[in-house]
Amino acid sequence: MDIQSKTAELEAESPHITRILIERIRVLYATGFLAVMALYVSALILVLLLDSHLPSDVLYSWAKALIVVGAFRLFLWFTFRKQESMLGYTTWLNLHLLISFCVGLTWAAATFFFIPLLNTELQLTFTIVLFAYLSGTMTTQYPFLAAFLVVFAPPGLAFLYVAFSEQSQALYTVGLMFVVFSLFVFAMSRRMRHSLLVSLRLQLENEALTDNLQMQREGTESLHHSLDEEIKARKHVELGLIEARDEATRAKTAKSEFLGIISHEIRTPMNGIVGLCSLLRDTELTDEQREYLDLIDQSSDDMMYLVNNILEYTDLMSNSQPITNGGCIPAEIVDQVTQAYATNAADKSLYLKKECAPGAREMCQGRPDSVSKVLSTLVNNAVKFTDHGGITVWVDTQRGEDGRLYSRFEVEDTGLGIDETSLKELFEGFVQADPSTTREHGGAGLGLALCKLRVEAMGGQIGARSEPGKGSTFWFVLPIREKH
Repeated sequence: MDIQSKTAELEAESPHITRILIERIRVLYATGFLAVMALYVSALILVLLLDSHLPSDVLYSWAKALIVVGAFRLFLWFTFRKQESMLGYTTWLNLHLLISFCVGLTWAAATFFFIPLLNTELQLTFTIVLFAYLSGTMTTQYPFLAAFLVVFAPPGLAFLYVAFSEQSQALYTVGLMFVVFSLFVFAMSRRMRHSLLVSLRLQLENEALTDNLQMQREGTESLHHSLDEEIKARKHVELGLIEARDEATRAKTAKSEFLGIISHEIRTPMNGIVGLCSLLRDTELTDEQREYLDLIDQSSDDMMYLVNNILEYTDLMSNSQPITNGGCIPAEIVDQVTQAYATNAADKSLYLKKECAPGAREMCQGRPDSVSKVLSTLVNNAVKFTDHGGITVWVDTQRGEDGRLYSRFEVEDTGLGIDETSLKELFEGFVQADPSTTREHGGAGLGLALCKLRVEAMGGQIGARSEPGKGSTFWFVLPIREKH
């Protein structure tokens, strides 16, 4: 890639293009005083050399014009140094280009009018002075190609026109030399401009890197301080969580102990009531008395069922050890439960069917009575909350994410369905999807919570999916026992 292409790329792609433009304008104005002095010295040399060979009015008029243009340029340089922010940088650049163009036109006028009036020796002398001045413009105008051209091009073109139009072999030769000279000066100016752009870009990138490092250091210090504060806050929260956990554990333990004590205390007099009812049934009773006794028996049985559930709930809540002993055949459990609830379903004109896959004969982990209680609770709820359609009990095998085989039980009904919010709390203790069901169907909301504790104690999982108005499906899985 040549210098011109590299320079164009730097000007177009530099992320600091505005800063670089400003710095180039500052470099341009920094050489303003030197450029004016060079202008005056060159003009003075020409006036001294040509004073006796040119009409005085022409020579001095040119010198005055050059002095005025130089004065304007000197004023512009001084104003820029003192009040740089007074104008926009583009305006400063345009003003400099305008004054420089006036300088170029002044030299072009001298070249066009003076050379034809001079002899060959003085023509060469004028050419040397012109070459020297134009060489100097390379060092003062190089930051911008336009600034270099507005000074160099007018006198250069005027000189070429005069050199090739005059019938002079010497001027013709000098004109050819001027072409070579112009190419050399242009190339050097371009190289200097490229070097300036590279230098400015590296300078600004270093400044940006320094600023970035400073910001990162400040950011790191701020982050370090924030992390210290965050660690302190988290330690405080952690202590609070530990205290809350311990408090919750104590409350849970106290709740379980309270329920256990109360249940035992209730169970003792209930046993007495049941026994007395049994004795009372052997005596002579009227029909009305026997009806009352039947109600007492039924209420006692319900009370004992609730007390037993509470006792089992507190026992499972306080015992975190899994129950891995025992095993059962899923298909047999399904047969027993569906037969037990067939009459209840028929009383409500509901169908109750079972679907047992071939794998349902594999023995799964868990005590038969616990598995039967879980499935019975799910089927009983399905019958209780289904008014139309029926219930289907499925059992099959599936492979879990851990690679083990599981027996999967599903109870699907066409009942009321459960909304998503209630579904999330359904397996918590003393919770029902609709509190009004307690008044209509009874129950303390312990059934599904007990199912969850029983299934998890046997190493399985339980869950449900439902949609209001479209029924529900409750499921649980138990590991299949490995054959040895």
